[in-house]
Amino acid sequence: MIEVEVKIPIESIEEIEGQLIHNEFKYQKTVVETDTYFTSDHYDMRKHDKALRIRTTENHDTGEMRAQLGCKGPKLDNISMTRKETEIEIREPEKMKEILKELEFYPAFCRVKKTRSYYSKKRMTAAVDQVENLGSFLELEILVEKEADREKGLEEIKSVMKQIGCGEKKTVRTSYLSMIEKFST
Repeated sequence: MIEVEVKIPIESIEEIEGQLIHNEFKYQKTVVETDTYFTSDHYDMRKHDKALRIRTTENHDTGEMRAQLGCKGPKLDNISMTRKETEIEIREPEKMKEILKELEFYPAFCRVKKTRSYYSKKRMTAAVDQVENLGSFLELEILVEKEADREKGLEEIKSVMKQIGCGEKKTVRTSYLSMIEKFST
């Protein structure tokens, strides 16, 4: 799958959530996601514009816990955070970390922890994030199967951005991890 995604810093979570609901997005759930990113001396993920992470998720509404191992490929355009993404569920994230260490992948300097509220409308997902030590953001995302569908997905996202009052010039193409690392050094 290709994740067509746009990330926008926001001033007010409540205002954006109101705009999403006004534009027929439906609340899905609120979770706390903690991401541990990995890199190695033999394969520098940042140099290749890729990301390897273990994400643990706690659902605020149900208390359910889950974890995934994910790999994101390089960004596919100069506007968005669009990339190929592959994820699998894992039952034992601590053991997965040990396997990665055996393969000489080690955790990045810092982790990313956020409270995320999910909303959806048709095939689009909106994630309203409060990122620990960073601020508030809106991510709009559509998953497409083929590269040929990527541009159409991006146009759908731009249309929603316009409807909720978010201009294209406000988008950022930097990962939360990179932003946090920048402010931590």
